[in-house]
Amino acid sequence: MSGADYYEVLGVNKSSTQEEIKKAYRKMAIEHHPDKGGSEDKFKKITEAYDVLGDENKKLSYDNKGNNPFEHFNGGGHNPFEDMFGNMFYNKRKKTVPDKIIEISLSVVESYLGAEKTISYNRNFKCDGCNGSGGDRTMCSSCGGQGFTIIRTGTGLFVQIVRQICQQCKGVGQLVHKKCVKCNGASIISKMDQVNIQIPHGVDDGNFFRMEEKGDYIQGMYGNLVIKIKIISENNFEKHGNDLIYNAFLNYNQLKDDSVSIPHPSGQMLIKLPQEFDTSKPLRIKSKGFQNGSGDLYVKLFVKFNRT
Repeated sequence: MSGADYYEVLGVNKSSTQEEIKKAYRKMAIEHHPDKGGSEDKFKKITEAYDVLGDENKKLSYDNKGNNPFEHFNGGGHNPFEDMFGNMFYNKRKKTVPDKIIEISLSVVESYLGAEKTISYNRNFKCDGCNGSGGDRTMCSSCGGQGFTIIRTGTGLFVQIVRQICQQCKGVGQLVHKKCVKCNGASIISKMDQVNIQIPHGVDDGNFFRMEEKGDYIQGMYGNLVIKIKIISENNFEKHGNDLIYNAFLNYNQLKDDSVSIPHPSGQMLIKLPQEFDTSKPLRIKSKGFQNGSGDLYVKLFVKFNRT
């Protein structure tokens, strides 16, 4: 509302008390409220004027604006530094919403083989009953539909300007006064969804996949889905970097054999046992691990049998 006189808007003067300013604002707000047939533009001006004059610190800063050489810069009635930094940190910033993060468990063998995997997860969709609005909305009177309020502190040259999310509308800029019966004003519907991902060979614990706009519907847009991988040991297999580890449990009779059959994700393998049987040293089979031969297969030997 550049160039407007806040005192003139509310019909008060600089000597008016806070109680007189509050009384004037209430009277004009009721008279010009959009729900009562008033003008939204006029109501916005009244709200903005009271936001400044109804606060002692803001009022003092406003009264001292004549001492600020930037207040009327180029006759435009604005602070060039506020415009510059406001554009830098608010207008130019790409709007984003939080990612939806889910964790899935993969076995070591699944990591080795790689495959297409279908993942089911609970997701918030835009309500089709109200098209994501939550119901009938009106502009927030606290922020004038901007979703934020401006706080000015200091006087003269030392004026600090801070924008903060409007507490009344939580940054939306609008308030729901007639809720959608389908989503009860939440603007979202929660239901199950599915995505297919291609698991690459050698995927590791802590790796993740990001899928654009497959997350939850938040503040008018869909966020991304982040799928975090957790590798679990299964069927005696473990993964250590690019190495594949198999824990082989041999019975008493197998100790006398020359070789032992070991399962491998690519098929059964016949491993020759050393002449000196030492369970403290794993058997190493080169190039039978992950990443196309860069990793090895280690067979840890354990003895397990019933003595009776």
